[in-house]
Order: sequence, then C-alpha cells, then structure tokens
Amino acid sequence: MKKQLSVAKHIRWLIAALGLAILIGGLGPIQITLANGYYPTKTPIPTATYTPTATPTRVLEACQVTAVIFDQESYIQGETMAITVRVADANGNPLAGAKVVADVTRRDFDNIDTQAATGFGLIDRTGDYDGSYDQTGTPGFYDFKFTVSDPVGGRFLPCMATTTVQVDPADTPTPTFTPTITDTPTATFTPTITGTPTDTPTPTATPTDTPTPTSTPSDTIVEVEPDNLETTLCSLQETVAVNVAEVTNLLSVDLEVSYDPTVIQVIDGDAGQRGVQVRVGNIFATGNITRNEVDTSNGRIYFTAARLSGYTQSIPDGLIAIDWRPQRVGSSAITLERVVLTDTNGQEISAEINDGGITVNFVPNCNVAGAVSLQGRTDFENVMVTNSAGAQTETAADGSFVLKADRVLTFKFPGYLSTEIDLSDPVEIVGADGQTVEVGDIDLLAGDINGDDQINILDLVGIAAAYATDNNVADLNGDGLVNVLDLVAAAGNFQQTGPVAAWQ
Repeated sequence: MKKQLSVAKHIRWLIAALGLAILIGGLGPIQITLANGYYPTKTPIPTATYTPTATPTRVLEACQVTAVIFDQESYIQGETMAITVRVADANGNPLAGAKVVADVTRRDFDNIDTQAATGFGLIDRTGDYDGSYDQTGTPGFYDFKFTVSDPVGGRFLPCMATTTVQVDPADTPTPTFTPTITDTPTATFTPTITGTPTDTPTPTATPTDTPTPTSTPSDTIVEVEPDNLETTLCSLQETVAVNVAEVTNLLSVDLEVSYDPTVIQVIDGDAGQRGVQVRVGNIFATGNITRNEVDTSNGRIYFTAARLSGYTQSIPDGLIAIDWRPQRVGSSAITLERVVLTDTNGQEISAEINDGGITVNFVPNCNVAGAVSLQGRTDFENVMVTNSAGAQTETAADGSFVLKADRVLTFKFPGYLSTEIDLSDPVEIVGADGQTVEVGDIDLLAGDINGDDQINILDLVGIAAAYATDNNVADLNGDGLVNVLDLVAAAGNFQQTGPVAAWQ
C-alpha cells in the first residue's frame, strides 16, 4: 500500500515537471528511476490543440408593426400622404434604431395591372417612423409594404406589414366666371399756368434708383441650435439644427460640419438611401439636393443644396437637422467648418457663424447591458460584475448582465483574467432605449488560477499540481477534471495580462 501511495505522489510531481517542459519548449528524452526499483511506463503526452468554444448565438425575436397610420382615409389624385409606422419589440416596447423601408405598387381601378413605384425610407422618431409619399398623380389602389430590419444586426429579427390606400381622381373643376375688364384710359393732366412766367423753369433731375443690396452681410447669421446641448449616455436621440436668419434672396448653400464620432454619432435621416444622411431643413423641402453625406468614421457632414427661387427670412429657419445618438460620456464640439451662402445673383452672402456642442453625461437611472463569455466554456454564469460605485451583479448563463452605468465596470471569474469597460472611453454602443445603453460582448481569457491578473509559470505549475483533480479553479474548461486541455489552454495565453479591454 505504501508503495502505491509513493508511486502516485511521484507521478503527480512528474506531471508538474511535464508542465514546465511544455512551457520551456520541450525537453529531450528523460529516464527517471523511482525508489524501490519501480520504473514509470512511458505514456506519450497527448498534444491537444485548444479550440475555444464559440459563444452561442443569442436567440433573436422578431419585431412587430403595431400600427400603420395615414393622415387621411383616402386621397385625391396629386395629394401627399403623411405616414407613421409604429414599431415595437417582441415585448411590445417601442423599438428605436430600426430601418423601415416602404415599397409601393399601384393597381388601376379598371384592371389588375400593377405598376411599380419608387420605394422610400422612413425617419425614426423613437419607435414611430414618419415618412411621406407624393407620387399619387394617377388614381388607383396603392399597396404599401413596410419592411423593418436591424441595420446593425444582433438585436431583433425583421418584421413587415402591408396596407392599401385608395387615391381617387381629381374632380373636374367647374368653370369660374371671369369678368372682362375694359381698360379705362388714364387722363393726362396738363396744368394751367396763370400769369407770365418771369423765369425759365429749371428742369428737375430724374433721380437714379439705387439698387437694393441682395443681403445685408452683417445681419445674416448661420448657427447651431441649441448651441450647447446636454444629454445622457442612455438617450435614444438628440437633435440640433443648423439655422439661418436675417437672409435675403438665398438660393444655395454649401456646408461642412465636424463633430467627435467617439462621443456622438449621426442617426441616418433617410433609411431608404445608401449611406448616412442628415435631415433636410424647411428651406430646401423643395429644391435640388446635390450632396447629403456623413463620414461617420472621421466625423464630417457634407451638405450642398439649391432652391428653385430666392429665399428671404428674418427669423431662424432650418438648413439641416441632425439627429444624434450618444456614444460615450464626454463633450463634442459641433463646428461649422465651411459655410457658403449664394444669392440669386450668384454673389456670396457673408454671414456671422456660431458653432455649437453636445455634452454627454451619466444619470442615476442609466443602466449598461452587455454579455461576457468565458474562453473554452459554454456556460457563462456567475461572472461577477462591479461598477466603480461598488454595485455588483452576476452574469446569467448566456453571459448577459445589466448594471447601473457608473464609468468603469470590472468583470472577474476564478481562473480567468479580469476585464473592464470604461464608459468614458470610446466604446461601441449597440443600442439604447432611454433607460439602458447596450454595449458589445467580450471574451475572458483562461489561465490565471492564482488571481494576480497574469498568466505565467506560476499558473502552469499550479495547474500541473492539480492534475487529475476536480479543482474548480484549475479546471479551466469546466468539464469536472483538471487535465492536459486545461494546461494547454493556459499555455496558449502565456504572458497575457489583465484587465482585458477588447470589447467588440
């Protein structure tokens, strides 16, 4: 019996030595003679390639269209339809940040021929998506198909709705009697001069009209409104406008606006178009938009448009409207880098330029949600999540968590490097609903069994020492047994240190 115990003890030390050999890069053939003449059987150490277990795909649920609202029950030929599509998630909560596109076809009253019409996108108003349709020049039945999808992916499955609206022919107008107007000749008044003039009258010079300037350069203002907007990390959407005031005969505009894309990001104002656009202001509701483009990577907005006729206005009116979604706590200037106004004579209008800015803050009721996975495992439960104020929670089996947003959140699990997320740094915001901001996912690295946030020789020796036991810290993959797979997993992360911050 004593011999058997001695053999087991020596085998355990042998495994520890093999762990060191794996780390160092492999040793040459070794022959070890044990006490009392026993020789260990040379069993080849299996070489296992560690394959991380993929994070299970979340089960997504489809959105739902809860209402399609037109501003009229039916329309007359040529009228514009105002449309609101109400979208909710699977639980019936308003769903913002979706892409809603309408496809329209027309059926004649007299036959079943179907003619395609141009599709269009709707603008997000926090769960209500607004749009308009003006291609109603021909009477008939207009069939609308609304398709709702997730532009970023990973939040919900698509949904759709259909409806039909009737457009009636315009009535033939009854002729209105127009009276014939006979011009009455205007009499020429010839003054009667009494008396004998003593002087020859001096001719009066005809004054030359002084042309009215097209604008008053010192009065025209282009500004960001509001000039200093404050919001919170959990906000769904904030809007600022670039306005013009005290302008005369404005015909065209060329704008370039800069912002910090790590703090705020532009919400697409026209989901039916490729890329990201801002919303067009009232001044250019009719006209020619030659450029409407947002460079979301570098934080640049480019907008160029021309009216059909001159525009004169004293009070502020919108050139463009910009919808924003906060990305992290911080501040961003909204700078009018280029403003070129042109009047109906082709002359540039000078203007006073006023920039703006947005500040993103924390609020007490703002939560952060995300998911954490454990390398090599399929069950991600019980990862401890702690915010910088000391509040804590644990992850569910799928790794999901929700906790009060308080700048830095740390994540710890025995046998793994810790991780953290600093909401004051640029992080990807997957979504927000006004109460909770959702960040991405992160994978914790296996191998730190002594909890010093480093994976080194001490961890490999510790795993080897616990070989063939059910030590729950050294059992990195959670299969109930410490074996060569756990050793290989730790060796694969050798010299990695925490906290890991590679959120994605």
